[in-house]
Amino acid sequence: MMRASTQALALLVAGLIVALLLMKAGRILSRRREAYWTAVLAPLLEEHLSGPTRRLEPLASQARRAPEAARYLLVRRSFGAEGETHARLAEAYEKLGFMDGDLRRLRSPFWWVRAEAARCLGQMRCRPAKGRLLEALRDGVLEVRLLGSWALGRIGDADVVEPIITALVGYSRLAGMRLSSTVFELGEKAVEPLLAVCGHPDAAVRLLVVHLLGELRDPRSFETVLGMAKPPQPVGVRIAAVKALGGFADPRAEATLAACADDGVWELRAQAAKSLGRVGASGAIPVLCRGLEDRQWWVRRNSGEALAALGAPGRAALRRAQKGSADRFARDMAAQWLDELENS
Repeated sequence: MMRASTQALALLVAGLIVALLLMKAGRILSRRREAYWTAVLAPLLEEHLSGPTRRLEPLASQARRAPEAARYLLVRRSFGAEGETHARLAEAYEKLGFMDGDLRRLRSPFWWVRAEAARCLGQMRCRPAKGRLLEALRDGVLEVRLLGSWALGRIGDADVVEPIITALVGYSRLAGMRLSSTVFELGEKAVEPLLAVCGHPDAAVRLLVVHLLGELRDPRSFETVLGMAKPPQPVGVRIAAVKALGGFADPRAEATLAACADDGVWELRAQAAKSLGRVGASGAIPVLCRGLEDRQWWVRRNSGEALAALGAPGRAALRRAQKGSADRFARDMAAQWLDELENS
């Protein structure tokens, strides 16, 4: 009985070893085949891209024999391509049937196939795929939604901003980063759609929109962001707006930021103090001096940093606080920033 079990185990191990060897051999053969067809197809693709006329027929005839190699060659070649070069790549991608294939893959039962299809469609900026990619924003797998949003950003239509935000709001930091990259792909075209979403009933959506407007820093959004720093907006939205105002560096924000620096919420006071320094609000020096005496370390720290950023008037205020403040925390913080200024 023991001998039979040992033989069965040995056969199983031998079978696994053979299977692994076959898999390795298969991968080697697959890589060699791909390298061969890439070498065959690449010159034909370059002829299509660089010739005075678009000679797609030689590439098409060979691509039928190795469609996957041709598909990935087109996608890889599109990295960094712009203008006429990208347009010719996209033309080949569509006429060779690869766009239709990826549209079908968006309905695959396997999420990684759907995600890869969205990635390729976005890389090739396939505008006919826009409807299917909008459907991908409702996919049950976050990675598919992320790649769908990125692909829509690559296509470049501004009307995708609101559905993308709705699809990704409340998810991971990665989702926020991907959404930011999508908005930057759209550039100034994203500003008006973002402004239109600022009144969304979901505070989480408004919070995300303010962050994005703060990253874009378009002058058209300044007044809207300024309004979102005030009540009755939720505290989280107000903090994001105050941070965004610092990025605008517009002196018109001084009064609103000074009011926020006296707010009852310490996180808002801390962010307002930081933004006052970025705005260059020398008129807010009394508010920042009060911030040096705040019970919260971050408020004191940011108030000192802001005063240090305000040049001679701020430095003079720090010296007065160091010598004359009745609060030892204010004296310590002022001394710390004066030392920082002397050693910078």
